[in-house]
Amino acid sequence: MTTSPKGRLNFSKNPSTIPLPNMIQVQRTSYEDFLQMDLLPNERGAAGLQSVLSTIFPFTDFRETCELQFVRYEIGNWSCRCGILEGLEHLRLDCEHCGERFKAGDPHETEVVCPACGKANANRIEVCNVCGTSVSLRQPFTAEECRERGMTYQVPLRQTFRLVTFDIEEDGSRQVRDVKEEELYFGELPLMTDTGTFIINGTERVIVSQLHRSPGVFFTLEGPNHYLAKVLPYRGSWIEFEYDSKQILWVRIDRKRRLPGSVFLRALSPELETNAQILRAFYTVIETKLAAKKATLNLDRRLVDVENDRQKALRFRRIAEPVLFAGLKLDDVMRAKLEKTTPQKPAKIKIDREELIGAIVVDDLVDPETGEVIAAANSRVTEELLSQADEAGLDTLALAFPDWDPTGEILHQTLEKDSSTTQMDARMEIYRRQRPGDPPTEESATTLFNGLFFDERKYDLSQVGRFKFNAKLGLNKELEKRILDVEDFLHLVRYLLCLHRDLGRVDDIDSLANRRVRTVGELMENQFRIGLVRMERAIKEKMSIHPDIDSAMPRDLVNSKPVMAAVDEFFG
Repeated sequence: MTTSPKGRLNFSKNPSTIPLPNMIQVQRTSYEDFLQMDLLPNERGAAGLQSVLSTIFPFTDFRETCELQFVRYEIGNWSCRCGILEGLEHLRLDCEHCGERFKAGDPHETEVVCPACGKANANRIEVCNVCGTSVSLRQPFTAEECRERGMTYQVPLRQTFRLVTFDIEEDGSRQVRDVKEEELYFGELPLMTDTGTFIINGTERVIVSQLHRSPGVFFTLEGPNHYLAKVLPYRGSWIEFEYDSKQILWVRIDRKRRLPGSVFLRALSPELETNAQILRAFYTVIETKLAAKKATLNLDRRLVDVENDRQKALRFRRIAEPVLFAGLKLDDVMRAKLEKTTPQKPAKIKIDREELIGAIVVDDLVDPETGEVIAAANSRVTEELLSQADEAGLDTLALAFPDWDPTGEILHQTLEKDSSTTQMDARMEIYRRQRPGDPPTEESATTLFNGLFFDERKYDLSQVGRFKFNAKLGLNKELEKRILDVEDFLHLVRYLLCLHRDLGRVDDIDSLANRRVRTVGELMENQFRIGLVRMERAIKEKMSIHPDIDSAMPRDLVNSKPVMAAVDEFFG
């Protein structure tokens, strides 16, 4: 039997080689990060309660003439014993070396390290001249007293709001007419005890951490040649891309009816509006010069890079050298030749014209004299098309070869099934699938599409989701970027299209590597957000029907009951 420094008895025969972690500290740290109550407003990070309030606010009325903004919040009463010293400012020190203002350490510590310069400073905490105590959190009752009296161990929450009214000019711009700022008592938040519990009406309760599916992007094999890519956000709309043996890429948003994936790509950006732009975004485009019996291809090292990625995905298993054309392999000699090239200075390789049949025309072929479109982008190269190109004097073609391109035939066949031709057509089609029966307009279609994945108020990938997104697709974006963009979708679709060529790996959605723990702070944050969404609807209605909004104060609009009711519901 052994005894730990904390007095814990260990009856095991073999000593433990790994120290037992402090499980309670995980809960305490999570809730402290949610409250951040011992930090000044300018010191708080974008997490917990600060993150919820910053993302939900401001609230604007339907006419956009009035706006309620969140300024800051304070939790608890911080003062000395007699109340002369009040506020967290008295728990801050100025660094003796760099002048940075930072939080003081524990009163029992003699030195504290400046987080800016890393140098030690004397821990000179300000002490009241009357009572001889420093500023700390003052509670009317301790946790033990709350347990005995049947009370809730809690702290007050006060928030400062700013009410701004506007005048609408003739050109539609807004001019500030009046600004009013007011601090309001918002309610009481339960406080965690030193043992990681909450005391609610005298009863000690514990919030158990929950195991949830991790946000991020996941690729799965649903059946023979049936691949699925899912983007699961922390909050917001789900999107799924899939294709099967029919070689057509489909997209489904929020489990609604699916539509061709090229429709979604076209709706993303004006740079992906045409078939030619979409093809160039995913295929390796080869500039080809036509002659009487031969064709000259401008090949460069991009083919080598693609093959290297393929070898890496196959973990360098010995495979046959890819055959590009009849009698033309990507062997060591060809590799060495292409590695010395660039897209600006390619290697010129001659092949028979018949080898071009079956390739995809990337750009529209237009007769320079008549302006007639001989072949639209995404058309197949045929003998007839080559003859028409000769007659029109077109000797240079931009081609893609799906037989050996990693993307394969999927995108080509998807574009053939796509009836949309412009970005607005695509957004209209998405609107019809998301809002069946509601006639779309350009404004409503654009608003709906932009709100799906590109609005921070409606969509949150979370830092964990962004990390997994970056790791899976080889991106290097900031973890604070918690919405998606065009580049994210391009990498996602490209990875999915290459899976049928064994270029990439599928995920096990049930693996614990794709699960994460939601601690008490995160659960409380979600509950607080639910209450704020309810409060938002009530505030907007009050703004619209208030008889004299010019004389209104924030207290006339804010009712914290929906938020505190959600918190009380969470703690039972």
